[in-house]
Amino acid sequence: MSARDWILLVALSLLWGMSFMFMEVALESIAPVTLAALRVGGAAIFLALIFKMRGGKLLPVLSRWKLYCVTAALGSALPWALFPWGQQFINSGMASVLNSTTPLFTVLLAPLVREEKMSGVRLLGVLLGAAGVAVLLGPESENGGDAAKGIWACVVAAASYAVMYTFFRRQVSAFPALENAAGQLIFATLLLIPVAAIMEDPLATEMTAKSALSLAGLTLLSTAAAYLILFRLLASAGSTNTALVTFLIPLNATLLGAFVLGERFG
Repeated sequence: MSARDWILLVALSLLWGMSFMFMEVALESIAPVTLAALRVGGAAIFLALIFKMRGGKLLPVLSRWKLYCVTAALGSALPWALFPWGQQFINSGMASVLNSTTPLFTVLLAPLVREEKMSGVRLLGVLLGAAGVAVLLGPESENGGDAAKGIWACVVAAASYAVMYTFFRRQVSAFPALENAAGQLIFATLLLIPVAAIMEDPLATEMTAKSALSLAGLTLLSTAAAYLILFRLLASAGSTNTALVTFLIPLNATLLGAFVLGERFG
């Protein structure tokens, strides 16, 4: 990775680290799937406007609907609905740690597309990571607590990211970062709106000022800006290197959770 890639990686970790804090606050008055739909919808509008201002044409982007439907479902709609749903039962720091299992899944999947070979050291790393998840999940599963639901939701979300990074990086890397970001968010919005309408009745949401500010930060910083960086990194650094961002996120998210939200270190 180049120095520029490392700078982008750290910037992305900061933006996504803040997302767990924003979600925790926004969930005070917004249901989880509705939050995900508002997040991607606002970011899609913002990026589409930037795209048009730069002279871009949306018709070619929309013509790639098959690709973006799949990448939007795996890389945006599913994980961004699962993380806030899971954070109803666990705190933002725990969610961010579970998010860091994405590289474990990416390492397991990469040999399937002949991108990278599985070495003994990497296999050992995956096993240690899996043991770490078991340590987090074990007591909650035994106690039958709701926290286990939140943990499993976040693990599935992390696996979904890995599938998108591994199997679709090359397809999306053929197009400019802004096109990919706008296209994926537009189709993620189309996927999430009907789900939110069926499950949660978004029109009945009474949003507080605090939740609205958190939603704005989640939309503009942790989604729109972060997605522009993400697709640049995928194109220049590869899927496994990009997935390393999830190792940096827990540091930012846990500190924000402790010092801003008053969460306790476990």
